[in-house]
Amino acid sequence: MDQPPAIIEDLAESLVADAITDDQIDQLDRMLTEQPEARARFVRYVLLHSDLHLALHAEESARDALDLLRRRQTVPPHKHVLASARRQSHWIGLGLVASLAASVAGLLILAPQTPKPGVSAQVNPQLIRPAVAAVEAVATAYDAADADWTLNGQPPATGERALAPGARLVIASGALELAFRSGPQVIVEGPATLRLLSDMELVLDSGRLTARVPQDALGFSVRAGSTRVIDLGTEFGVVAARTGRAEVAVFEGEVLVAQANGEQSQERLMAGQAAVSDLGRITEAQFSPEDLNLVRALPATPPSDNHEVIANYRRDYVTAEANQPTPVRGWQYLWNRNGPQGDPRNYVPLLSNGSFHYAPGGTGVFPGPDPAFSLHLREYGGHPGRDATASKVHEFGHGPVAAFTVSRPGRYRLVESWVNRLDPIDEDPEWATNEFGLDVMVHVNDRAPLVKKFAKGLRTVAFDAELGELTAGDTIYVVVGPNQSSRYDTFHWNFSIARLADQQAVDGRDAI
Repeated sequence: MDQPPAIIEDLAESLVADAITDDQIDQLDRMLTEQPEARARFVRYVLLHSDLHLALHAEESARDALDLLRRRQTVPPHKHVLASARRQSHWIGLGLVASLAASVAGLLILAPQTPKPGVSAQVNPQLIRPAVAAVEAVATAYDAADADWTLNGQPPATGERALAPGARLVIASGALELAFRSGPQVIVEGPATLRLLSDMELVLDSGRLTARVPQDALGFSVRAGSTRVIDLGTEFGVVAARTGRAEVAVFEGEVLVAQANGEQSQERLMAGQAAVSDLGRITEAQFSPEDLNLVRALPATPPSDNHEVIANYRRDYVTAEANQPTPVRGWQYLWNRNGPQGDPRNYVPLLSNGSFHYAPGGTGVFPGPDPAFSLHLREYGGHPGRDATASKVHEFGHGPVAAFTVSRPGRYRLVESWVNRLDPIDEDPEWATNEFGLDVMVHVNDRAPLVKKFAKGLRTVAFDAELGELTAGDTIYVVVGPNQSSRYDTFHWNFSIARLADQQAVDGRDAI
């Protein structure tokens, strides 16, 4: 039964005051894990009602909590986070508590003391800092629409996609799409200059962008001059000038726009609203979000001379109703619950959490119990489950499967494929020599695999394949496994399924 809305604020207040009981911790754990609205209310409570300062100390506490979490993978993470937070003497990491309950460590918003009743303190946007684990890549250059761009002053190497903290991007023309490992997806239009501070924050020195942020990445922020745009679960756009002026528009949800002047002025913008932040002030805009003509989606890949793309993983991805499989015709998102990968009889559906990903447990606890653990698929990638050495349930590895069933006969191929693992090596000293990476497999029906490749470190691996002559009802399975390690295996990927043009000419019809 849903809890009364006020309870989450009461529990949050007890937590930040270090006055929470063990029973209340269990109650808060359940609410943050099972109720997306509870997580959102928890974020808003601390964001809008806490006096924020001394963030450096809090980030150190958060890193301690993350280290503890990484070393105790077999216990639900939120238990450790809340227990660690209690030991930190009032230094509570909001994003850590809320999003790790959903298995995502994000923005830290800190509450060193309980607000006095009836007092709503101002947020200090300059002290809201993301605290993330030390990682090699914070984002992936996911897609480009004729983008002419450089990375750290040099043209990107062929296939270079992983972007490290501090990366500086200059886009002379076109548009580039970035997928951040924490969840946000950002389209930047050239000419533009930006820097990636972490997987929860970027600096837009100049240019235009739109950001689409899922619920598990609440707090993602964009800096533009002295302006800070802080996401509260939304889609928004920013236009930044080198003079420091910033225009902000909200398409869905809401954001907090903060101006770092002496008074720390700030405004909340809701869907359909826009504002101008300049010269230490934030004023209501005389234009609508649509008036900015921002690019909110890149065009689909055009057909080549000899094939037509009939399916693309990311283009076709949609979120289903809670606890339902994907509704997209032809597609299935699966995992190998019942046996090794490569045999369709072992695959069962992944279910939507109703928000941003598909996992074995749907809206249940995530990460789930062994052997699924962090296994999931989302729009731009995902994570495998336990490998054979780590699982105490099965002697085989577990991972997600994206399957597509063709509806017309023809000659098919897998094209425009790539996968990159965002962590080149485990951070835990116990696993310091582990570079086992991911394994990628492609098979049709129950036939022998056509592709078996390994993705290690930050290198992008292609897995294009000739699939041969297929008949209606044949299914193409693209499988990601944990190889010999189930730790630090976050991956980004995409691929297309194409039908050769000579077959198109024969029947004159689309493949689906």
